[in-house]
Amino acid sequence: MKKHPKMVSFDAEFEREMKDPKFRTMYEEERYRLEVALAIVALRKKGKLSQIALAKRIGSSQSAVARMEAGNANVTVDTLGRIAIALGVKMKVTFA
Repeated sequence: MKKHPKMVSFDAEFEREMKDPKFRTMYEEERYRLEVALAIVALRKKGKLSQIALAKRIGSSQSAVARMEAGNANVTVDTLGRIAIALGVKMKVTFA
């Protein structure tokens, strides 16, 4: 008779992993990168712009915008500023 591996809930495994300082740091960095990515996507869509149109406004390429929106780029403050200007919004950075 085959033994089945013990099922572990995601929450329990996540809680265990978060106790590891290296994992926690990597998780937090990724979380912040994704928060920025989601904000860029939401603002671009609210402004009814395509990735190509936003790229032109910020002097970049469509593929660079796609990488930012996928969370696969470390977006600089300068780039965030250009995005804010291009979309007619103010940029506010807060630490809590």
